[in-house]
Amino acid sequence: MVQDFILEPSKTAPRVAALFSLNMLVGTRAGSSYSEPEYANWFREAGFAEVRRVRLPGPSGLMIGVRS
Repeated sequence: MVQDFILEPSKTAPRVAALFSLNMLVGTRAGSSYSEPEYANWFREAGFAEVRRVRLPGPSGLMIGVRS
């Protein structure tokens, strides 16, 4: 499970996540925020299945995967 500001595929929304991504880029060497498809691909490449996004109230969300 990962909790983060998860971007839409366009990486321009939601606004809070896009602004956080910009802040990470300015404040760190290679900082960024990532989109749901990026997280889903990483989960699957690591051997997780049943990958899904859970939208939470507020600016962050969850990416959840099950490893069997």
